[in-house]
Amino acid sequence: MAAQGGSPARRRVLAQPGRRREAPPVSIRILLGALHEGRCQLCGFTFLKRDGQPYYEVHHLDPDLGHHPKNLLLVCANCHAQLEQATVTGCEYVRGWLVSLEINGVFFSVRQPLLADGDALLSIAFVLVFASWWAARLLPGGMAPVR
Repeated sequence: MAAQGGSPARRRVLAQPGRRREAPPVSIRILLGALHEGRCQLCGFTFLKRDGQPYYEVHHLDPDLGHHPKNLLLVCANCHAQLEQATVTGCEYVRGWLVSLEINGVFFSVRQPLLADGDALLSIAFVLVFASWWAARLLPGGMAPVR
């Protein structure tokens, strides 16, 4: 059907109820970026933006479960699009962490760098990265050495 000017009418895409996506807090993005060194957990790809920081996106495994690190993946734009648009099957979890999946029948191992050392170490790592990030930004001259 054509609009009045002879060009085709624009399609309208309505938001699906319950599918509203909320971006994770900046602090969580920074922690995930530091933990994974800005690399996609599926394919390992990264690149630096003009400001010198790695580009990455954060994907919620289940949008209704919030921003818990076990529910988030740090991914490149390509893998994020596949997770959103393709058929994802064969999800395998270890202690609540996604460790593998298939996208359109192609197997992917999910990098979980601290899983082998246990959840306690992951919690400690998040606290340390978060503390050093805040100290570097809030304290004059960064964090003072502990004596």
